[in-house]
Amino acid sequence: LGRARHNYGAANSKQTQTRRCKMPAIELSLAATSGRLNPLSYTVTINNLTSEQQPNRKVLIQAGSRYMTAANVPPIPPYRSKEVTLTMYASCKVTIDEFPDTVTVEYHNTRRTWNILLELHTADWEKYRPRGSHTKHFNILVFGTAGGGKSSFIHRCLQLANCDNPTHITIGGDADHTTKELRRYDFTSNANICFWDMWGVDRSNFVTAELELALRGKLPNGWKMHLLDEEEATQEQLQILVNSQETAYKREMHAVVFYVPVAVLQDPGLQADKDRLKQQFSKAQAWNPVVVVGRVDEAEGPHSSIRREASRLFGVPEHRVFVNSNLNADSEANKRSLYKIIEELLVTARGRESMTAQTREGEFKFNKDGIECDFSVDDGYDPSTSVWSSSAGKIGGKQGARGGYKVGATKMQKLLVALLAE
Repeated sequence: LGRARHNYGAANSKQTQTRRCKMPAIELSLAATSGRLNPLSYTVTINNLTSEQQPNRKVLIQAGSRYMTAANVPPIPPYRSKEVTLTMYASCKVTIDEFPDTVTVEYHNTRRTWNILLELHTADWEKYRPRGSHTKHFNILVFGTAGGGKSSFIHRCLQLANCDNPTHITIGGDADHTTKELRRYDFTSNANICFWDMWGVDRSNFVTAELELALRGKLPNGWKMHLLDEEEATQEQLQILVNSQETAYKREMHAVVFYVPVAVLQDPGLQADKDRLKQQFSKAQAWNPVVVVGRVDEAEGPHSSIRREASRLFGVPEHRVFVNSNLNADSEANKRSLYKIIEELLVTARGRESMTAQTREGEFKFNKDGIECDFSVDDGYDPSTSVWSSSAGKIGGKQGARGGYKVGATKMQKLLVALLAE
């Protein structure tokens, strides 16, 4: 009973002390007003919670060792607040690796620190814009193994870009992966990018020219990838493909991401997957692909060795190889890695778009007339090779193709030959 009475008294005493505790005199809040890495601009709100006027004082803001500034704050009446906008210029050029993690504000005896959200500082991407008039966005193709994490990678890039609604992406997975068509995802803020998600490569697909056609913009958004392997596509499907050729120049890719799960690099049992990716990579070399090794949280060994292995496999410089995590997708280190990947893609895309800016829309015109009657040709057949010559395969007014196609080819195969000859 005595012990119970003592504890009760102590509890009452503690409650009394809590009620008598001095309330904070100043409350600070922060809002970013600039989305760039340099300068950093924030609006600081100083709320006077006391019944006394706060005199004229200075407010100090600092981020890392390279950003710092101060400003005078006029007197703040009781129970009122003041907003002050502070802009900090870095003392020298700042890379994403040197960008600070936190920002600190100090006013009188009150000091508070916030984590910097990198997704609020991607406005520098806006300077990368297509220079030609034939497109408003850079098209970036994401290619890789089936169920390797391509769609999740695009989702995280959209989140970093602070897009309005990045959750609409359908995420695939393993054998029953859902990305079975060519899908376009637009950045709705900052970067002028369209990501294109493609069917992941496995043992049964990519036996025709799917990748080449996608790179050259020959496949429309939403195209069902399996239709290219159909023995006999319907006339409607063929017509959709032909009709889309007049706008192929708008879909031509400016950069390519080869997304490779780390297991493909390190697991000897996945050598077949490695060989297939390497074979497809050779078809995209003209686009100078960026290699991203995903799921590195499942890897053995340091990231530097993973990058070296990917560099040797695909024959690209190490600075074009990046690593990305799945389990720690929201970590600051992973966000910085994504930032560097997107910036590298923008630089690559702008370079390729500048080289092709002289291309005019008229060069992409495709004659759609006669698609049915011109599928059957009787000339140009070489019995010794069972291959139609390049003068054969007249489709839509266009003459056949590089190397032609074998006798008995389906309508879809003949059409693909004609499209590659464009």
